Amino acid sequence: MIKKIAVLGAGVMGSEIAQAASAGGVDVVLLDSDPAALERGLAHVGKIGARRVERGRMSADEAAAILARVRPTADAADVGDCDLAIEAVPEVMDIKRTVFGVLDKALPAGAILASNTSGLSISELAATTGRPDRVVGLHFFNPASVMKLVEVIRGSSTSEATLAEAEEFAKALGKVPVRVRECPGFLVNRILVRAMVEAYREAASIGAGMAEADRAVVDAGPAPMGAFALGDLIGLDTMGHIQSDLQAAYGDRFDDAGQIAAQVAAGRQSLVLVPEIGLTPQLVERFRRRFRGTGIALLHSGLTDRQRLDADPLAAQKTAQVKSAFLGASASYATAVAYRDKLVEHLLAAFRLTPPSPEKAAIEQRLADDPDDKAAKKDALQHLVAHGGPGLDVMLRVCVNDAATATPGFAGSDIAKSMQVVATSTLFRFGELSHRLAEIYNG
Repeated sequence: MIKKIAVLGAGVMGSEIAQAASAGGVDVVLLDSDPAALERGLAHVGKIGARRVERGRMSADEAAAILARVRPTADAADVGDCDLAIEAVPEVMDIKRTVFGVLDKALPAGAILASNTSGLSISELAATTGRPDRVVGLHFFNPASVMKLVEVIRGSSTSEATLAEAEEFAKALGKVPVRVRECPGFLVNRILVRAMVEAYREAASIGAGMAEADRAVVDAGPAPMGAFALGDLIGLDTMGHIQSDLQAAYGDRFDDAGQIAAQVAAGRQSLVLVPEIGLTPQLVERFRRRFRGTGIALLHSGLTDRQRLDADPLAAQKTAQVKSAFLGASASYATAVAYRDKLVEHLLAAFRLTPPSPEKAAIEQRLADDPDDKAAKKDALQHLVAHGGPGLDVMLRVCVNDAATATPGFAGSDIAKSMQVVATSTLFRFGELSHRLAEIYNG
């Protein structure tokens, strides 16, 4: 059992992971060579607790205990009794290899070494260590103190025991671990960034305003923020690393027309922050907290959406084009949701074929009372795994294939397997079924 971890890198992501781990009752060593970064990181952990206390989600004593479990240090020797170390440094392979070398020497034998990379090779990182079987990817999403999903990535030498321990650690923090195969971008970024670069490229080609395009996406309803606001929240420097890696791996479908690199070269981490783009007040405040004191411009050239539309008679048309490009590239998500819903139907039908029992009858009654009861559906699928008999894997494969066949647009997708995992992970984020389905998809 993992009781103490190290997080290397006290930036936004590192301090978020530290907070999530400490909130889960784990002792954390927050390691960074920059004393100022350590001070900011620890302050960030404290602010998360203070906000939750203010909102009545946590007591002051709980917040103080979480902060007390995070120990800042600049000395790598202080990680010598940790069960797990997670690096959260910039998405540059040379930096991560150097960090892995330091951690490999400092950690005790048998400790797990994890990377929070969003798409770099776990196998390549593992090769720099003397413990390749104990190296794994643990990709938390920002803000890690809130976001539930954690991608668990297996390198070519990662042992099954290491994967299992990493998953159990994520679950102990209240997270939802999803196993994914090693490939550039893994699962989420292959879908998300593909849609985002479409928006950057389209906006550049027609001169559309970013704030207006983001507002159009939000008003259309499929996403809580548009591509440009999301890129700013991620950070354009991080986005630039991810985009260039994906373009190198998969070609021009990840081309952003050089837009992100140009902004980073100009010294900008972020471009936008205006309430008019359709962000909720909570998201606006998150932007303000992140970029306060950094010198980043908080307005779109000082113009509101209305002023931009009045100044450019074609602005509305341009905005519609960018929205169409972004949502068109995001169509895989809609297809995945449709596939998921169809798969649920098939799996519930399979559940009803399992042998009679009082437990099964109780679940069936709950579903009869409320066909949309998600908890009852999850219990039904857990029951299916436990009582499906020797033909369970065959049954699951039939359900997977039938759902894919019945979903329009699914077969023609160039990321069909990734979509299968997305579709199921959005509902089956628990127990044995998610593992069995992942094995089918990755098989």
